[in-house]
Amino acid sequence: MFRKLLTCSLLLALSATSFAAEKSRILMLTQSVGYKHGSVTRQEQNLSPSEIAMVQLGQKTELFTVDCTQDAESDFTKENLQKYDVVMFYTTGKLPIAEADLDYFLNTWLKQKGHGFIGVHSATDTYKDYEPYWDMVGGSFVSHPWTAGNTVTISVHEPEHPTMKPFGKEFEVRDEIYKYKNWQPEKVRVLMSLNMEKCEPAEPNHVPVAWVKSYGDGKVYVNNLGHNPSTWADQRFLDSLTAAVKWIRGDVEGKSAPNPDVSKAQEKAAKAAVKVPATTFTEHGHTTDELDVVKSHVDKKRAVLLDVREQDEWDEGHLEDARLVPLSAFKSGTLTAELKKHLPKDKPIYLHCAAGGRVLMVAEILQGKGYDVRPLRAGYSKLLSAGFEQAM
Repeated sequence: MFRKLLTCSLLLALSATSFAAEKSRILMLTQSVGYKHGSVTRQEQNLSPSEIAMVQLGQKTELFTVDCTQDAESDFTKENLQKYDVVMFYTTGKLPIAEADLDYFLNTWLKQKGHGFIGVHSATDTYKDYEPYWDMVGGSFVSHPWTAGNTVTISVHEPEHPTMKPFGKEFEVRDEIYKYKNWQPEKVRVLMSLNMEKCEPAEPNHVPVAWVKSYGDGKVYVNNLGHNPSTWADQRFLDSLTAAVKWIRGDVEGKSAPNPDVSKAQEKAAKAAVKVPATTFTEHGHTTDELDVVKSHVDKKRAVLLDVREQDEWDEGHLEDARLVPLSAFKSGTLTAELKKHLPKDKPIYLHCAAGGRVLMVAEILQGKGYDVRPLRAGYSKLLSAGFEQAM
């Protein structure tokens, strides 16, 4: 029977060397039970981009060898784990690992000195409902507002940590970034996070990108990067993985004590980054916010644009990003629960009509209910002229 456990160095025709005894052995699991990333997709039984990158990295550094598998049921066993120093996951879903073997890995093997776990990208999209796993890995994937096509700016909190030195104090990368549930800042040392002041979309939450932790006498390194195959050719990322292996081995020193104050500070900074500054008003009651600023806030989802014209006017033409809540609904008191969803209290609400008159009446109603309302003097036609897009 064909074995799915592949000694990657042999697949790539790499011969064993006299250094083999000194090298760490990594078991790299790239099985997907759910979404399958391009970086772990094998073509005609050849290795995937991430597997090739790790094998070549081990050869180049002469630090480790890698065995790759996409058959957790057969290869992730108590017996097989005895061969390895490091386990690396680029996985998704509930893997077919026997309960006893998974328990052994989490509660015995990984807690031994010299052993470590490296989780890349969707390792946090694995066993999301199994607390012992997400407690070990540090969090569970919930969404990715920053997709594979986004270029994001990442702040490095400890540029002197061996795993972070390749990145410097701040860097840009094009990759998919996750948001998490089950995030426990009191149990991890967060090393880098999204810089919300420089990312689109910006959200009022701390979004960690990489962290470490001690786990018994073992060590854990998690890095969100790795969705795009191009990331596996990024020398900064590869150098960080090399440093992670050295850190697990004890070749280099790096702190792993939790630093929850960093997460707290990042949460505060993120909220400040997305908060729209207070406005001032003209003598007639219109906001003084410039239209390019208004458009920017709406485009970035930091504010809501409300059209208070009537349905027939809306049907004749309306703005792409606007939501319709007619003045008549406010005056008659017939706001439905669905319409009220368009009235957030955590964002400014820009109001527009045809010529800047009706918005003042709606503003008076909403201001009395505690909303941050900013009526626009510019009507529908002027907003189109200012660059707001018409819905098609």
